[in-house]
Amino acid sequence: MVFAQTLNLALVGVGGRGEWFVGALPGMRTRFAALCDTHAYRLNRAGEKFPEAKRYRDFRRMLDETDASGILCSILNRRGAGGSVGRVLG
Repeated sequence: MVFAQTLNLALVGVGGRGEWFVGALPGMRTRFAALCDTHAYRLNRAGEKFPEAKRYRDFRRMLDETDASGILCSILNRRGAGGSVGRVLG
């Protein structure tokens, strides 16, 4: 079975580990519906590559306002948001 639809994704954490997703996923029938990072510089740099993606500094607001099919959380759990995203969704 071939997956023909484009998957709309939200990415939490666009620097460091998130840069891999930013570079690897385009062209794999995915698009970023939303990008989220607390660091404005990193968020804006990633946002320039994906101008159609909405930008957020608070992942809770992103979850409320985004119609993403999936969420990628690329930040370290010790920062708190990794576990928090799981609790919000689960």
